[in-house]
Amino acid sequence: MQRDLGDLGETTFEQLCASVGLVANKSLKDRFGWDYIVEFPYKNQNISIDMSQPIECKVQVKATDHQKRKLAIKVSVLDRLVKSSNPTFIIFLEFDESAEIQSIFLRHRDKEIIEKTLKRSRELSVKNRPLHKSTIQIHYDKYKLSDNKGITLKEAMESYIPHGMAHYIKEKQHLLETLGFDGSFGSMQLTFSNTSLEELMDISLGISDKPLTIESIQNHTQIRFGIELPAQDTFFQKFDIKDAKLTISEVEGKDGLIIFVDEDDEVVKKYKAKIIPAPFSTEEYMKVKIDTDIFYFTMSSKEGVVGISDFNLKFDYFESNPLVLNDILKYYEIHYLISNHPKKIFQKLISNNNVFSLPIEKESLEPEIVNTYKVANRLRKILNKMNIYQDIVLDINDLENNRVIVHAIYDILFSFKSKKEQDLSEYKVTIYQPFILTLNEIIYSGWILLKGVLVAINEHKYRVDIQKTTLIKEQFNIFNLNFEFFNKKVEEFIKLDNSDNIPPLLNLKLIPNIKDN
Repeated sequence: MQRDLGDLGETTFEQLCASVGLVANKSLKDRFGWDYIVEFPYKNQNISIDMSQPIECKVQVKATDHQKRKLAIKVSVLDRLVKSSNPTFIIFLEFDESAEIQSIFLRHRDKEIIEKTLKRSRELSVKNRPLHKSTIQIHYDKYKLSDNKGITLKEAMESYIPHGMAHYIKEKQHLLETLGFDGSFGSMQLTFSNTSLEELMDISLGISDKPLTIESIQNHTQIRFGIELPAQDTFFQKFDIKDAKLTISEVEGKDGLIIFVDEDDEVVKKYKAKIIPAPFSTEEYMKVKIDTDIFYFTMSSKEGVVGISDFNLKFDYFESNPLVLNDILKYYEIHYLISNHPKKIFQKLISNNNVFSLPIEKESLEPEIVNTYKVANRLRKILNKMNIYQDIVLDINDLENNRVIVHAIYDILFSFKSKKEQDLSEYKVTIYQPFILTLNEIIYSGWILLKGVLVAINEHKYRVDIQKTTLIKEQFNIFNLNFEFFNKKVEEFIKLDNSDNIPPLLNLKLIPNIKDN
C-alpha cells in the first residue's frame, strides 16, 4: 500500500509532542500557513502560576523523502506568520522513503526570515503584485537536531524563548517596527513661517536653538528597505500642526584639521576638528561649521565671497563653574596667542586633502581674559615646579583671589627685581619664601627655598640661575594648618647652606612683575 507522506508526518509530529507532554492542536483548515498550535506545560513550578506564561507557538510541519533541504514558501504565508506575536516554527521531517523518521530539522522564523519577508512584501507592494504569487526560498540544512527524540525537539523549541513569552513577544514586535528603517522613518515636505535661509542653516548646524514654526506638512512618505511609499501611519494622517515646532539635533560631520599659521607659514597652533556642512546650503550660499573641543566658528561663501563668523569658545568667562586648570589654559590659549602674536595670523582648514586658507582679523581681548590666562599659565608653571601634575579643579574666582600671590611666587621662582644699586651679577644667594594657595577649598602651603647665582637680565632685573631648589609643600584642607613642619625644614635647609659658606640671605625687596608672561 502506498504511503501518505502528509499523514505520516502529522502522526509522527503528534507522537513526538505527546511523548514529552506538549499539546498539539491541529488546524482544521490550513489557510494561513500553520498546521498546529503547540502548547507547553508551565516550565517552572517554583513561580506562582499567576506570574508565569506558558509557551505557545505556531508550527508548520513538512514531511519529505528527499534531501534538498530547502523549501519555497508563499510570501503571503510567511507575511502572516512573521507578523504573529507568538513564536513560529517550520519542522521538516525527513523519511528517505522509509516508514520511520530519519532526521528532524527545526527552522525558527527568526530575524533573518522576518527581514527577508518584510522586504519582499514591500517590493511586491510597489509593483502591485499579489503576495500569494511569489515565494521565498527557506534553507534548513544547518538546523538538524542531534537526534529524533521528542525531548530534543521540545528543548530546541524552548531555546528560542529563553526569557519567556512576554520578553519574546516584545523583542519580536521591536523587530517588526524597526527592521529596514536604518535610523530614519521617511520624508516629508515642511513649510516654515518667518524663517530665512540663514536661520535654517544656523539651526541645522546647532549654532541656533531657535525652534522652527511649521505652517504645513505635505507629501509625507515612508522609506523602508530603501523603498519609498506614501505613508499610511495614522501619526501623519491625523497630525495637528497647530503650534507645531521643529528642532534639529545631532548634526554629524567629517574629520578635519584647523592649523593657525603666521605670515611666514610657521605653525602657531593646530586642532582636530569636525567639518559640518549645513544641509540647507545652496550653490549661491554655503555655510560650514568647524567644531573643535575648545572652540567653534563658521565659514560661509555667499556670491563668491568667503568669510568667517561666530568664533566662540566653549566656555563662558563670566560663569563661575569649576574647571580643570589645564582646560582653562586650553580655552584661552588660542585667543591669547592670536591677539598677542606679532605677525599676521592665517587659519588653514584641511578636509579630504583640500586646504582652505583665510586671514584672521585680530581683536583686542577683554582685560579679564588676558589676566586670567596669565595667572592660569603662571600657576601651571608653579605647580609643575612643585611636582604637582594632577588635575587641579578651580574656578575663575580662585584665580582672581590668588592673582597677587601667584605672580609673586612666579617672580621668586623665575625672575625678580632688586632696588639695590650695586651690581649683583654672579652673586651667590639663598632665598626662602613662604606661600599659601587656596584652590577650590584646598590649601597648598609651603616654603620655596632656592640656592643659586644671580644673573642680570637688564638693569635691576635678575633671574636666579638655580643650583639647588627645595620646595617644601603639603596639602591641607581649610581646617588643618600647621607650620611647625615647615619651620623645621627651613632651619635644616639654612644649616646646609651655611655649611657651603654661602653669605647670609640678601636683603632684597621682591616685587611681583605682573606684566611679564
